[in-house]
Amino acid sequence: MENKIRFKYDFLGSYSYQQSKQNSYAKEASNYVGIKRKYNIGSIEPNSLAEDNSVIPIGGIIDKSETEQTTYMIRNTIGFSGHWGDHEVSASALSEIRGVKQTGFSGTYYGWMPERGQTLTPMLTSAYVAELANLRPRISDNLTNYVSWAGTLAYTWREKITLNGNIRMDGSNKFGENPKYRFLPIWSIAGRYTLTEEPFVKGSNIISLLALKASYGIQGNIDKSTSPELVIQVGALNTVTRLNESFFEYLPNADLRWEKTTSYNLGLEIALLKDRIQGEFNYYFKKGEDMIMSKKVSQSMGLSTVKINGGRIDNSGCELTFRFYPIRTADYAFSVNFVYSYNKNELVSANSDSDITNSEMLNGSALIEGKPMGTFYSYRFAGLNGETGYPTFYDKDGKNYSEVDGVKYPHYALYEEEIDLVKSGCLDPTTSGSLGLNFRYKNFRIDLGFTYTLGAHRRLPNIYRQEYYKIFDPLINVTKELKHRWNNPGDENSTIFPALYDNRTYNQLNQKSALDGRGSVYYGTQLYDKTDVRVAKIDNVRLRNLSLMYRIPTKILEKIKIQDISFNFQATNLFQIAAKEWRGRDPESGDSNTPIPRTYSLGLNVTF
Repeated sequence: MENKIRFKYDFLGSYSYQQSKQNSYAKEASNYVGIKRKYNIGSIEPNSLAEDNSVIPIGGIIDKSETEQTTYMIRNTIGFSGHWGDHEVSASALSEIRGVKQTGFSGTYYGWMPERGQTLTPMLTSAYVAELANLRPRISDNLTNYVSWAGTLAYTWREKITLNGNIRMDGSNKFGENPKYRFLPIWSIAGRYTLTEEPFVKGSNIISLLALKASYGIQGNIDKSTSPELVIQVGALNTVTRLNESFFEYLPNADLRWEKTTSYNLGLEIALLKDRIQGEFNYYFKKGEDMIMSKKVSQSMGLSTVKINGGRIDNSGCELTFRFYPIRTADYAFSVNFVYSYNKNELVSANSDSDITNSEMLNGSALIEGKPMGTFYSYRFAGLNGETGYPTFYDKDGKNYSEVDGVKYPHYALYEEEIDLVKSGCLDPTTSGSLGLNFRYKNFRIDLGFTYTLGAHRRLPNIYRQEYYKIFDPLINVTKELKHRWNNPGDENSTIFPALYDNRTYNQLNQKSALDGRGSVYYGTQLYDKTDVRVAKIDNVRLRNLSLMYRIPTKILEKIKIQDISFNFQATNLFQIAAKEWRGRDPESGDSNTPIPRTYSLGLNVTF
């Protein structure tokens, strides 16, 4: 084989500018504005107390936002490749600088009247003046700069053994002044051994490809929610001092550095029977270090926490890809594509100075060593009270009642120190994948795409509104599950859905705080939607897409002088199999009451 040596230089520069504008609005007569107004148009007297307590007595609401983004990039690359007999070598070196400048403006405006020349005339009621603190327009101005260097080196011997290495160093203004941490060298090495190039396998009628591969490397990540510098957010104008009240957004951390992940990978590729059966299996282990965590500091510094590099997370799992072509002829073709992915993670270490709150445990953001990320907890449901139909709850002692002077009071509510949380599962699935079926007969083709998700749990959509202290609003839709609610004594044995409540009966849920006057009481309407009975598996299998296509035969196209004509039909989310608790809703959409949307489309493609 002829020896070859080749050098190559590439220059790439780019500049882009993007601008977007977005308006969303709700008119005066809309239900959305009506809820904020708290009464129907014309139902109260002008200048009344009810009008003064309304944030928007007249007009509608409009949200306006504008963003601009400018991006530039300059890259220089030099490459080398050489071929000497059984040996191939290639190498490259890269330098790159890039920057992103983002500016924006957004605001929400009350009193919008499009019928009067797009005017904004908010009524200065007491409620509106109090609301102004939440309606301040926001201006954003961010600049991010990066500089990078990278190099690659690859060697191949007889197309049998391949070794390659990569190294990259990135710097950014997102890190502190300490030069020790501003740049992180990330690198990897990998190797591949193709056994089908060995004499004892080469030429086999059964094994088309058999290869082993392995890699090791270190990667870096930027946590954009942190800053090495002190960041102050300017607040509202103080009416007394006539100065802006400002507060700390981020405390400084000069030693802020990259989050680092070390990866180990092993893999196998195989193909059988002239590539009719193809498969690939990969196992990986990833060790994440210097993960961003929160550390408690003295509140005299202006904030109670500061972001530091202090956590470790381990991830391990495997991925399997399988392709099978049982039929492959000129007129017929049928193929099967299967993908399986499994992952588990564990928080090995976290910042021990950080307190774990009940709120974090309930929403799955608590950093608990030895547990997977996304592990969440729930209140313990003790069933419905047989006399009232209200939900009751277990405390830390396993009781669903309090006893005062020999009288037992059901736990319609709990003090914070009484709350007992139980593990409900993990928000993130451990297993996911897909199945694709593809069939072709001459010019007709049909494709089916299934997906599946296993191993996660989520909370069911809320029964009660977020404004839990209010009665059910007749203008707001409620779940059909309330048709199966408690109505009469004895129903508590067959349903978990509480009785409806109004302001009078709601006050009974507050009786616990009247027993001894303690504060921080959580009412049943707050607790119920976050109990263990309002959790379900999100395991599901769904037909993600269906595609049909027919292409006009070539003989007909030649007669009409057209290169190609095809008709296609596509549908998505035709059905799903999931736990019955979801009642047709999408289990992956969290607490949304929205069912899975189905879409249908027809298309015609013509190529002249």
